[in-house]
Amino acid sequence: MSPVEYDTNYITNLLAYALRMSLYLSAPMLIAAVATGIAVSVFQAATQIQEQTLSFVPKIVATFLAVMFFGPWCSATISRFLISVLQSIPHLVFPATSSPGLIFLHLLGGR
Repeated sequence: MSPVEYDTNYITNLLAYALRMSLYLSAPMLIAAVATGIAVSVFQAATQIQEQTLSFVPKIVATFLAVMFFGPWCSATISRFLISVLQSIPHLVFPATSSPGLIFLHLLGGR
């Protein structure tokens, strides 16, 4: 058997899509934490309370609420991505074959 030649364009696009999706999936939690941090900072500046631990608990609560609210969407998005990647494996490894029977024959050394 000859070594497998991978489609570099497919792999590059897959990596770019995975990085983009990681940004999309983390954005709701990051936005919630940043918005909460800004609100707490404004509150601290207005009241002149300079307690370092005051901003920690609201950020944790906001992030937890964002995970609870956006969790189903994140789970569905990552599941769709995983399914599409797993379904593309046979076509990536054996680009000339498309049916499982032909893949099995190729593994056995047949043509």
